[in-house]
Amino acid sequence: APWGHHDPKRLRTDLVEANISFSEKRYDGRTDLPSCMDVWADNIMCDAMSCKSKCWLKFFNAKNAKTEISGDIKWYDLNAQCLRCDEINCGPAFIKGAGANRRSAGIESDIQRPEKQKCHMGMYSGVPEEELPTLPKPSV
Repeated sequence: APWGHHDPKRLRTDLVEANISFSEKRYDGRTDLPSCMDVWADNIMCDAMSCKSKCWLKFFNAKNAKTEISGDIKWYDLNAQCLRCDEINCGPAFIKGAGANRRSAGIESDIQRPEKQKCHMGMYSGVPEEELPTLPKPSV
């Protein structure tokens, strides 16, 4: 539901039950830093807590059209408001935990960016989406 249950442990269980299973163990074995599941669950909870007034439509239509998020966003453009809210409020912690996001890796995202905001040094910069590496969907 758009209001969420505000329970990170339950969210992790919900993600796994929906076949969205991020690693709960770090590649380096450290337990003093967050796992991939921790980073993603924290990002989802951040969006739910910080951006729900702008992102509630995502529960009905999760797709994003290529969207400009800088400048003056109209009050009714909830998709742009949602993406900007996430980038401002939740993106920095996600990058700190994950080490990168799509933009810093050079992967085109749903956000329409001016050329000066694109990372041309990222590993996948300039690689068409259909040529990006893919992995099988996680299984439970």
